[in-house]
Amino acid sequence: MKFYLHLLVIIFVLASCSGGPNGDPVPEPPVLPPVILPDTLSTGWAAAVTPSSSEGFADIFFADNNTGYLVGGANAYKSTNGGLTWTKLFSTTPSHAFAHLAVANGNRACFVANKLTAYTTQNAGNAIDSVTYSYNGETFQDGFFSSANTCYLSSESSIWKSTNGGANFTRGYSFGSGSNFSTLFFLDDVNGFILKPDGIFKTNDAGAGWSKIRNATLAKPQAIQFLNLNTGFYSDDNSLWKTADGGTNWTKIYNIPAGSANGFNDIHFVDSDTGYFVVGRKLLKTTDAGVHWEPVIRSGNLLIEIHFTDATHGWACGLDGKVFVYRP
Repeated sequence: MKFYLHLLVIIFVLASCSGGPNGDPVPEPPVLPPVILPDTLSTGWAAAVTPSSSEGFADIFFADNNTGYLVGGANAYKSTNGGLTWTKLFSTTPSHAFAHLAVANGNRACFVANKLTAYTTQNAGNAIDSVTYSYNGETFQDGFFSSANTCYLSSESSIWKSTNGGANFTRGYSFGSGSNFSTLFFLDDVNGFILKPDGIFKTNDAGAGWSKIRNATLAKPQAIQFLNLNTGFYSDDNSLWKTADGGTNWTKIYNIPAGSANGFNDIHFVDSDTGYFVVGRKLLKTTDAGVHWEPVIRSGNLLIEIHFTDATHGWACGLDGKVFVYRP
């Protein structure tokens, strides 16, 4: 029996190498597109209806439980039913693709393009204004409304500020050198934080001055969030960290498995115990301040950003037109 098995293997190999019926080379099999896995959602999560099944969404933010905004590529969208469906607000050119967005309330929002261009609305998207700035070839990295009137933007080296709801911005504090991947978070108009490749900086004077509270070397800083002046979190490409003393000391509360950190590792804690963390295709949840984590979403492709208005209203967005809504 073994003899016949070996003979069949030899015949198969010779046939494979002999080409087509006329001795022509056998064509290579077609290259198939990557397989997009189905989504697995925990109780309370549902997939939204989005305008595109292939667009990669970069940011999502809700002003309240019903009104929210979404950006992806060169398109901006709005939802008025809690993210279940979306309507396109406007589009930019591909060279001005959106990086992030900042939202003050249902009426005021700032759509941050990857050039020094800020698209803003003062009336819930009924009119869109844009202002393009020029400084040293830089691009905007992130934006954050600390109140209805005050909005901050970050570029590679600078902090920009608006006191009229984003109608225009003034370049203020300079960090002296350019670096990508800066991320903003403000507790109010006075106290804020920025995560940069060389560490975390804090302002307590409305952005006029910034002091370093954590020295680090990060290949790709990701997200930062503070619940108050003491409790905060930040993520990089490898891990999630927590402080309980305003940034003096930091403890690692999650180590990202190798090969998982291919997207943006966003964070959102709704209180000191309950939080969410994006790791590749998964959205993880903790209810014990980061001691244990369980997946609540396994997406078919990368997740990028999350946002919660409270413990029972949340959203996640990512590649392939993915938007997920949490309403338990």
